[in-house]
Amino acid sequence: MSLSRKIAVIGAGMTRFHHKVHAEKQSREMFTEAAIEAAGSVDNGFDLRDADALYLGYFSSDNFEKQAHTSALMADWIGVNPIPTARIEAACASSGVAMNTGIMAIASGLYDIVIVGGVEKMRTLGTGDVTNTLAMAADASYEVAMGFTFPGLYAAMTAAHFHKYGSKWEQLTDIAIKNHENGKLNPKAQYQETIMD
Repeated sequence: MSLSRKIAVIGAGMTRFHHKVHAEKQSREMFTEAAIEAAGSVDNGFDLRDADALYLGYFSSDNFEKQAHTSALMADWIGVNPIPTARIEAACASSGVAMNTGIMAIASGLYDIVIVGGVEKMRTLGTGDVTNTLAMAADASYEVAMGFTFPGLYAAMTAAHFHKYGSKWEQLTDIAIKNHENGKLNPKAQYQETIMD
C-alpha cells in the first residue's frame, strides 16, 4: 500500500505508566494531560482545536470505568468539540489500530489533522474482574469456554512458536532484559530498573 499524501506525527505526549500516580484520576484526565503535552511538544506550539477528528484506542472503558462513548468525552475534556470522534477497540492493539485509522483518514484526504491517543485504566477492578474483562478479547465460544485466560493464551502461543520455529527461552529472556533496560532510560516507564547486573 502506498499513501497518496505525506503523513507526519508532529507531536507526542504521554503520562507516567504507574497505577499509584493515577490512582485518583479518571482516564479522561490522563488523556488530557498527554494531549496537552503533545500540543506543547510541537515546534511553535499547536492548538488542539485545529484538529479535524479524534481517534481513541481504549479496549474496555465499559468495564473498567463503567463508561462508554469515551472518545467524545475525551474530545470534550481537551476542548475540541464538536469534531468527529471514534473509540477503537482492538484488544491489546487498540491504540495501534487507532493510529492506523488516523493515518488512513489523513492519507485519504478526509482530514488534514487528527488527534490519536490511547488510554487504559484497569486498576478500578479487582484481579478476577480484570482477568474476566481481558478474557473478553478472546473467543468466548471456544477459547474462554475451554478455560483459557489471557496469560494462558499467551503461554500457548509461546509454546506453539517455540515448537514451530525452534525458539529458545534465552531468546525470550533477552526481550525482557532489553525491555527493562529501555524502561530504566524512560522516566515515564512503569518499570524503571534492570533485571540483570
